[in-house]
Amino acid sequence: MVLKSAGSSVFRQKTVLIIDHTVSPLFCIPSAENKNEFTIKIKSSEFPNFDVEKFCQAFSLVSNFPVEPVLQWSHIDQDELFNPQGITTEVINMITPKEISRFNTIDETGIEKIKDRYRELVNLSSEVKVKLHIPIDRWIMSKAEDNPIEKIIDLGIALEALYLSEGTREQLTLQFRLRASWYLGKDKEHRKRLIDEFKAIYNWRSTVVHTGKLPKKTKNTHFTKHEIKEFIEKAQDLCRDSIMKILEDGKFPDWNDLILG
Repeated sequence: MVLKSAGSSVFRQKTVLIIDHTVSPLFCIPSAENKNEFTIKIKSSEFPNFDVEKFCQAFSLVSNFPVEPVLQWSHIDQDELFNPQGITTEVINMITPKEISRFNTIDETGIEKIKDRYRELVNLSSEVKVKLHIPIDRWIMSKAEDNPIEKIIDLGIALEALYLSEGTREQLTLQFRLRASWYLGKDKEHRKRLIDEFKAIYNWRSTVVHTGKLPKKTKNTHFTKHEIKEFIEKAQDLCRDSIMKILEDGKFPDWNDLILG
């Protein structure tokens, strides 16, 4: 295995995921019509068409922690008879990760939940997959990013993609608050609280996008670091709850039907 651009730190605090494949036939003479007659299949009968990106998304949602592929490569074991020299592997995707300051442990129950979420993701209709791609990726980015301004921008994009239709420009704040509070709210009091929380999220997002700065508590008073952290974590949780509910339902709601009851 050749990892010229990677140091040992790449694998620090990481988990190795091995996906076994079969390649057939053993020998093949490519024809002019079909230059790729080899068939590559994942050995797993549980996930025959395994999607690493979707698995990382499911893992992130269940663990509430950003999980992204750091390094991917193909490896063929040395064959003494047919390949005495071995095969040099090729690095397909190289992403240098930031150092992770804490560990997250997943038990057997968590693994089963990840599998369930993964199945939900891969079995979504193509339309819902497309619509959920940006919210999930931006939510993960908000969890991985250190800068609170970037976190808020990512969350704003994620939540707008979830709750605002393309081309909608009138009364954005009201529509955003109503849809989100009705979708996640369990009762009237809960919805009233959510309306205020989503209004604050949208206002923070607007301030950051238009000024490049975090909003202030009052004209002359800044929010403390702890208050900013709490606000962002609450927004992340609401975004994650929204994604999870859509996954469980298998679709986006009809917003008119939802609000009209």
